[in-house]
Amino acid sequence: DLFLKKVVARCLPEKPLHALRRDLHSNRVEARFYREFAPLLAERGLRLLHAALVDERLSTLDDLETAADGAELAAEDKEQERRLRTGGVMLLLECAEDGDLQASPLDADQLRCT
Repeated sequence: DLFLKKVVARCLPEKPLHALRRDLHSNRVEARFYREFAPLLAERGLRLLHAALVDERLSTLDDLETAADGAELAAEDKEQERRLRTGGVMLLLECAEDGDLQASPLDADQLRCT
């Protein structure tokens, strides 16, 4: 069984620009975790869900600049939002089995694997 997670930026609810950017960054971090770190951790024995597909298209996050103090200029907000809403993320993950449980925080055995 597979689980599909699809985030289409243009379909996300209306929200302040900083919240939209935060949500997209969070989804990009998840995609990059499954693409870059999960395979390394799995090689060390940590049981993780396998990602059959990781398609992350959020490069606009890198292209957009904010003022040094983190405040956006109001005149640029609409253009930044338009550009942010052009991307998205798609993850195709194996479904967790009934017995799969990830402790939070990680237990000692899970920590040794990292």
